[in-house]
Amino acid sequence: MGAEEPGATDGTEAATGDTPEKPGKKGMAAKIASGVVFGVVLVLFIAWWAFIRAPGPVEVCEHVIQVTLREAGEEALGDDSLSRLVESTREQCIEHKRDKILLRGRIKYAEHAKCVMSAQTLGEIGRC
Repeated sequence: MGAEEPGATDGTEAATGDTPEKPGKKGMAAKIASGVVFGVVLVLFIAWWAFIRAPGPVEVCEHVIQVTLREAGEEALGDDSLSRLVESTREQCIEHKRDKILLRGRIKYAEHAKCVMSAQTLGEIGRC
């Protein structure tokens, strides 16, 4: 009973059927789990970037104003009427886009904003 031999067991392992784990198994499982979590996060980010990410209301409205000015440029507008047109269009547009986000959600807004940004005429913007 005094000196135990190296590698000798006291019999409890054999009785329970447990074997000592190798030191690297837990580390490998943690690496695999973190890799899986990283992969899921990456897929979610790419999906967000591709489908939900959209220009904000201010950017969309600036594009609408540019298209409006381009089409109104054919008519003779004074500086005063031009500045009033820009300001009223900007305010109404931003409010409309914010309402669209609240009422329809980010995904529908993203579809709408991408359509508006690709439009080159007021007619095309109206179809969005």
